[in-house]
Amino acid sequence: MKILVTGGAGFIGSHVVDGLLADGHAVAVLDDLSTGSRDNLPAAVPLHVADICDEAAVRRVVNAERPDAICHQAAQMSVSRSVREPAFDARVNCLGRSHVLAAAVDAGCHRVVFASSGGVLSGDVTVPAPETKPANPVRPYGITEWEGERYI
Repeated sequence: MKILVTGGAGFIGSHVVDGLLADGHAVAVLDDLSTGSRDNLPAAVPLHVADICDEAAVRRVVNAERPDAICHQAAQMSVSRSVREPAFDARVNCLGRSHVLAAAVDAGCHRVVFASSGGVLSGDVTVPAPETKPANPVRPYGITEWEGERYI
């Protein structure tokens, strides 16, 4: 299977890339390198340096790669930054995600994997929460992750 990993040069994304390669998948990465690094990726993995907030760039990459699936890891992931800059958080985590989803649909890619956050459940979770716990995000980051769950 051919899989595009957004945010694939970051910490989590690069480990996803390694796992996908180990399982025999063809992998390409879309990352703006704001927190990730090309050094996190094997040299043979195609890297498209682009921001998910740039809708035209996302469409170009998805159309060029024609993935069977997209593993969406690109995000603004700092809770403290989401509180300081809620508009930036929403731009990346809501608008950017919607660009990825729209490009996937338009390219005929109907498999998208999205990893959300425990921040969706509540503010500070001190014990493991069951999947049945209702969403109650209290910070912008958790709110945008919850929105992502609804969109998907």
